[in-house]
Amino acid sequence: MTTTSTGYDLILTGGTLLDPGQGIDGRRDVAFKDGLVAAVAEHIEAEADATMIDVTGKLITPGLIDAHTHIAVSSPLNESSQAVTAEVRVTDVLDSYDINIYRQLAGGTTVAHTMHGSANPIGGQNATIKLRWGAAPSELLIQG
Repeated sequence: MTTTSTGYDLILTGGTLLDPGQGIDGRRDVAFKDGLVAAVAEHIEAEADATMIDVTGKLITPGLIDAHTHIAVSSPLNESSQAVTAEVRVTDVLDSYDINIYRQLAGGTTVAHTMHGSANPIGGQNATIKLRWGAAPSELLIQG
């Protein structure tokens, strides 16, 4: 099957797709437009302005989700002066330049559920973030 490009920005060619629902899905091309997956096919024709990267022999997999982390928090994680800290919000102290965002992206993690410390019996609000190292803290938050 061949898919014709409709203005893709990036096309990964010849990789082995690891689909969480289907398992190993053979040799595939993956096309991206505006940072999102736009097409997956056996062969995708590219327009001249698309960036092509040959990933033959490599695996392509969706980004990993870190379900429990403390990265991207700029202040101490535990409040030691009181046990109940329901008023604390991680969104108020997000640090989009935390080097650990950069490191997690390098390892394939794309989303993280970042939390305050666990020393308090009742803690505050956590935040689920899309890892975008260097973006504004508000741009890290996943809406909805």
